[in-house]
Amino acid sequence: MDKRTTVRIVPSRAVTALLEDQDLVPVALARVADISEGGVCLWTDATVRAGDLLILQLSFPDELRPFQAAGRVVWTRGEVGHGQCGVAWATTVGPQHARLAVLIRSSQTSH
Repeated sequence: MDKRTTVRIVPSRAVTALLEDQDLVPVALARVADISEGGVCLWTDATVRAGDLLILQLSFPDELRPFQAAGRVVWTRGEVGHGQCGVAWATTVGPQHARLAVLIRSSQTSH
């Protein structure tokens, strides 16, 4: 049974992320495989484990500044240093999340 409650979007153009730890120390770079209002799937060479808290600096096309969002790693797949991870957003309410929802929707259309 699929537990997802939100629709995943595969961005039409590259969306990237700088992964930082809780102290805002850069951990790695990642590329968004898909994204939703519930979380994000990332391709990354980061060594992350389920339960890790990450701060993501998401770079969306046509946006001047990265969008910061916090989340917790809920799964990992692949080899250490070359794989995917799933991150659930730390919060899914409020004006910050509403802005993220707009960016997600805009990432599925070509400009």
